[in-house]
Amino acid sequence: MISRYCLLALATGLQCAPAWATLHSPAAGNTGAKDSPLYPFGYGLSYTDFSLSEITLSSRQLKVDQTLYASIAVKNTGARDGETVVQLYLQDVSASVSRPVKELNGFKKIMLKAGEERTVRFAVSKHDLKFYNARLHYAAEPGEFNLQIGLDSQNVKQQRFEWQ
Repeated sequence: MISRYCLLALATGLQCAPAWATLHSPAAGNTGAKDSPLYPFGYGLSYTDFSLSEITLSSRQLKVDQTLYASIAVKNTGARDGETVVQLYLQDVSASVSRPVKELNGFKKIMLKAGEERTVRFAVSKHDLKFYNARLHYAAEPGEFNLQIGLDSQNVKQQRFEWQ
């Protein structure tokens, strides 16, 4: 749908660019990739800074009736107390149909005092890997999965595991 401003511009012989073209131009202050958001999902302003360790998995293979645990240490590296949200994303890299590049699977909000460190643990089971396949059955398919944990959707730590 063309906006009324574009119609006015076209009627007067001027060129009309789509809204995203001006929002994502260097002149608008965003030098990121075309059609990229200004801030990633989950990004939040805080009065302090946080850092993440590498992810530790309880196992590299998830069996049908088991639960996989993913742990990560979060540290408040700033001078003030603060809250942050630790986010868990899963990606099915070998599915029979196209799957999201990142799918939010869980999150935990934690409060840390300045200099404090805490380990956050997420559980992943067969139920978390299910999706509607090409036959519209809600099922999990064996294969490889990327598990990502971060404080927003862009800056994540990653480990890979296999479901059998």
